[in-house]
Amino acid sequence: MELPDFFERAEMGWGPAPGGRFSLSLADQGDRRKVRAELAIDAIGTFWLALRDSDGIFLKTNFRGDPAWCVAQAETVIGEAFEGAMRLASRDAAWRFLPITDKQLGFLLDQGLDATTAESLTRGQATRMISLLLAAR
Repeated sequence: MELPDFFERAEMGWGPAPGGRFSLSLADQGDRRKVRAELAIDAIGTFWLALRDSDGIFLKTNFRGDPAWCVAQAETVIGEAFEGAMRLASRDAAWRFLPITDKQLGFLLDQGLDATTAESLTRGQATRMISLLLAAR
């Protein structure tokens, strides 16, 4: 699945998610642990940003306007909510290009991905795939 063109200037590593949404893993964020940002677009063109943790949505806001501007505004909200978010969530973050971790590999193999494909993934690719699998549940 590909991202729409309006994500071309995005600074963070958004990915497509089930239901026509877009998601971004923000990993552990202090007390909140494993925060995920979700961005959705409704039928009239309003962008909805939700930040969620294991307890559910804890911040929800919306934006209207040019889609690229809305994505940038969503990233600004995330950056203001979590001080280190850009370092971790940047689409160019160094960790995304490291080899897959043993834990990621084990999870993907348990989900039925063949070993050759799974072992060829980077951490960033594996993270995106795992996020899609978990979001689809």
